[in-house]
Amino acid sequence: MKRYILNSLFAAAAAVAMISCTGNADPDNAGSGLEMKSSAYYIAAGGSDAAYLSVWYDGKEVTGSPDITVYIIEESGETSVYEDTAWSSEEECEVRFYAEWNNEVSEPITVAAVNGIAEVPEDPDPDEWSRFAKNTLMVQGTSVGCPYCPYVMDALDKFFNGGSYSGYAEHSILASAHGNINVMDPMSSDASHAIMNAFPTAFYGLPGLMFDLNNSMYLSSNATAPLIASKVSISLDKDAATAISASVTGTEGEGTVNVKAKVKISETGSYRIAAWLLEDGIEYYQYNGTEIELPSTVVHNNAVRDASCISPVQGEYLGGTETHEAGTVADFACEFDIKAAKIENLSNCHVVIFVTSPNMSGSSTYYLDNAIDCGINQRVVFQYE
Repeated sequence: MKRYILNSLFAAAAAVAMISCTGNADPDNAGSGLEMKSSAYYIAAGGSDAAYLSVWYDGKEVTGSPDITVYIIEESGETSVYEDTAWSSEEECEVRFYAEWNNEVSEPITVAAVNGIAEVPEDPDPDEWSRFAKNTLMVQGTSVGCPYCPYVMDALDKFFNGGSYSGYAEHSILASAHGNINVMDPMSSDASHAIMNAFPTAFYGLPGLMFDLNNSMYLSSNATAPLIASKVSISLDKDAATAISASVTGTEGEGTVNVKAKVKISETGSYRIAAWLLEDGIEYYQYNGTEIELPSTVVHNNAVRDASCISPVQGEYLGGTETHEAGTVADFACEFDIKAAKIENLSNCHVVIFVTSPNMSGSSTYYLDNAIDCGINQRVVFQYE
């Protein structure tokens, strides 16, 4: 088993971040050609907030150059030339923009106008206190300087995208933690450093792939899609005592991501809760000491940028109360600072919300009970089997 021992992981100067590379981009063309960009991908509806558009070519801004044409695609599907460099909207809506120049056409970008902090959605079955749909949470320990991390990256790609394990994959949530091996990893953060410190066995060396926040349930460079599916199967065989519903809202103008959640409890006990802010679409190289072929630039997904609670990583007491009775619903809320979290593109972000419970009666060790993944300016309803 090949693991790169992260000797500096627990040093005070070490920082760690989370990554997931699942081969869902064309990295060889990253940063080249014609690109449409926006100063913000979510703005406040009402007309007081605006997104400022720009056009780039091979990494250089060419906005305003002769013969560049920018188009807007309305929600209705109607396409027209857009002659302004700013966009705002009185109403909630979502539009797309793309550019044409010198016989090249950029990929479209999406910009949305949203209203305030959305409420958590209504429970579709308020009298149901069982049959909670269960998700597992995988935490990947990795680094752009880790020579053996492509083994786990390749296994995850086959697990999520291969099609053979779709029944397991649709109930699997992935967060990725980057460590500084050989180089400073741009996806490292205080949150991911704390996460990896909290599980010294699973992340003694990299790569590591931990399941359900269980320090003893992990894979390393030996990871394969069938082995991942086997671990997920073990997790999903355990009934969830909680269900989670949430709303996540935020705009670059406001500078924050707001999370509101409700947790439905079917068994009396102690529960903790936390939210992690993740970002996809981060283009960066990946050192590769394996036989697996990788492009020169890899798109890293699910990088943990911030966490609502890192002491303990398993979360704060749900509702500030150590014990909850069966048949009750508890509230949770938190806020992330977009700038402090070093978010590159808010439209590529999503939030994982999870609940943990003691691994046995009276234990101080908490494992995952259930988790959901919610996009920015999206809502997730209570899910039942």
